[in-house]
Amino acid sequence: MTNFKTFLRIVQKNIWVIIMYTMILVVVSSANSLSGGGQTSFVAAKPNTVVYDHDGSEISKGLKKYFEEKTDVVEISEEGDNLSDALYFNQINYVIYLEDGFGEKIKNGEDFELNVKSEGDYGAYLSETILSRYIKVAKSFAGLSEKEIVEKTEEVLKNETEVELNSTLDVSGLTNATTYYNFLNYSILAGLVFAISYATIGFRRTMVRKRINASATSYKKINRDILLCSFALSLVLWVIYNVLGIVVVGADVVFTTNGAMMAANSFVLTIFAVVFALFLTNLLEKTDALNAVVNIVSIGSSFLCGVFIPARWMPEFVVNLAKIFPSYYYVDSNNIIATLDKFDGEHLQPIIVNTFVLIGSTVVLIVLTNIISRKKRRNS
Repeated sequence: MTNFKTFLRIVQKNIWVIIMYTMILVVVSSANSLSGGGQTSFVAAKPNTVVYDHDGSEISKGLKKYFEEKTDVVEISEEGDNLSDALYFNQINYVIYLEDGFGEKIKNGEDFELNVKSEGDYGAYLSETILSRYIKVAKSFAGLSEKEIVEKTEEVLKNETEVELNSTLDVSGLTNATTYYNFLNYSILAGLVFAISYATIGFRRTMVRKRINASATSYKKINRDILLCSFALSLVLWVIYNVLGIVVVGADVVFTTNGAMMAANSFVLTIFAVVFALFLTNLLEKTDALNAVVNIVSIGSSFLCGVFIPARWMPEFVVNLAKIFPSYYYVDSNNIIATLDKFDGEHLQPIIVNTFVLIGSTVVLIVLTNIISRKKRRNS
C-alpha cells in the first residue's frame, strides 16, 4: 500500500502536466466544433467535386455528365491557389484530372491511374466510388466506339444508381470526433507519459533505492506495484478523456459504432503510452533527458502523423517517415473510422492491421524494457 501512496503523491505533485495537456485538448477540440469542423449535414447531400476535362473525348464528357448528376460539380480555375484553398476549407471534396488520352485508354481496355485530389472525408469516398463505378462499367465495353461505350455505360448505371450514395453518417459530428481523438494522441503521449515517468523515476532516486535495499520489499514487488499504478492511472485518464469527448463532440456521435471504435482505438494507444513511459524510465534516469525525449516524441509524432496538420497536405516522404511512429496508425484508423458506414471484413481490414501494428509496437517495447531492466539489475 505504501508504494501506491508514494506513486499517487508524486502524480499529485505533477498533476498540472496532465491538466495542462487536457485543457489544450479541450480548447482545440471545442474551437474546431464551434468553427463547424467541416460539412454541416448528413452525407445524403451530394459531395462537391471538380472535374478538369483535358481529354475532351466522348467518354470523358460522359464521365463529367455522370458526375454532374451524382455530385455537385464546382467550376474552379486551375491557376493560382483557388483549388488548394477550396480543398483546405472543405468547400470541395474531390478533384479529378482527365488527361489527354483518357477516352482512348478506356476504349482499348487499358489500365491507367487518374490524378485526383481529395479531402479524405466521406464526400471524397463517395466521389471515388462514383468514379470507380463509371470506369469499371465503361471498360467492360472496351472495343466498341466511344459513343457506344457512353450509351451502354449510362444504360447500366441507371439500374444501380441511388442505392449506395445515401448514408446516415453525421459527417460534421464525425469530423469533430476525428479531430478530438486525433489530438488525443498528443495529450496522451505528453501528459500521461510525463505523469507516469515522473512517478516511476521517483522510485529510482538514490535515497529511495537505499531505503528499498534496507527494507524487506523486493524490487519485483515494487515494479509490479508501479505497473499496476500506471495502468490504473491510465484507465482513469482514458475514462476522463472519453467523458470529455462526450461533452465536446456530443453523446449522439460518441455513442455510435464509429464513436465507440474511436474510443477503443484510443484505449489501445493509452496502453502503448503506459508501456512507452515505463520503457523510457528504464532507459533514462534524469528528468531533463526524459523531458526532451517526451517532447520530441509527442510533438514530433503529432506533427508528422497528421494530428496538427492533415497527412494529405504533407509531402510523400514526410508521410513515409511518419510510418515509423505508432501514432501514424492510430490517426489513420481514426480517419478511416470516420468514413465507415459498413462494418464488414473488407472495410474493417485496414483498421485491424493498424491495431495490430500498435499492439505489436507495445509488445516490442515490453520486451526491450525487460531486457534493459535485467541488464541494470545485473550491473547494480
